[in-house]
Amino acid sequence: MKRIRFKKKGWTKSFYINKLIDLMIVVVGVTVAFQLNNLKERSDQRNLERFYLEGILADLGKDMDAYNNILKSLESDQRMATGALDRLADAQYVNDSLGSALVSIMSLNTFRSNSSTYTTLLNGNGMSAIRNTEIRNLISDHYDQYRPIYRFESVYTEVLLKLFDYASAYCDFTTAKIVDSTIGDRVQTKNMLLVVRAQLDDGIGQYNRSLEKANDLTSSIRAYLRE
Repeated sequence: MKRIRFKKKGWTKSFYINKLIDLMIVVVGVTVAFQLNNLKERSDQRNLERFYLEGILADLGKDMDAYNNILKSLESDQRMATGALDRLADAQYVNDSLGSALVSIMSLNTFRSNSSTYTTLLNGNGMSAIRNTEIRNLISDHYDQYRPIYRFESVYTEVLLKLFDYASAYCDFTTAKIVDSTIGDRVQTKNMLLVVRAQLDDGIGQYNRSLEKANDLTSSIRAYLRE
């Protein structure tokens, strides 16, 4: 019987080559899987970021509509207050138009925020999903601007209540008619209207700043989403 002998050196080399190939296949497979997983995670992060930013855009659109509507109302009241101050000495104006001006000034459109997406971002630590630092800062700047608006509304409401208490003795607010024309001669009338106009100036400034911040943020988000 002829004994077959394997060449140990050749067999060992072939064995290790095969094992090395197997190992390389495994490594390549793991690497590809890892890369695919990273791509999926990056895609998920991008989709999540887009979801949040599109939500912010929708909320901003509602905020800007509110800012514009309230600005129109405040600017109208400002014109009324300025006109009243300029014509308090005109007896005919006081009798015919001051009542309507006071009734118009007494109305205040308050701001209702649209911040559901921003609230979700804060509560869920979602700000980290917004990768663009500039946009994160602009988002914070915009929503921080709510505070001056609410402060204006609070102070101006107190001013209007004082104006109502004072003017009620001279004006029938139901019919918008002046019942005591001496209101035009009183220094307190002028002082009250000066305070009203100063507050309106402040409110108009706050809303214009809010509108500017909202426009800047909207433009930045839209440009970023197009990238």
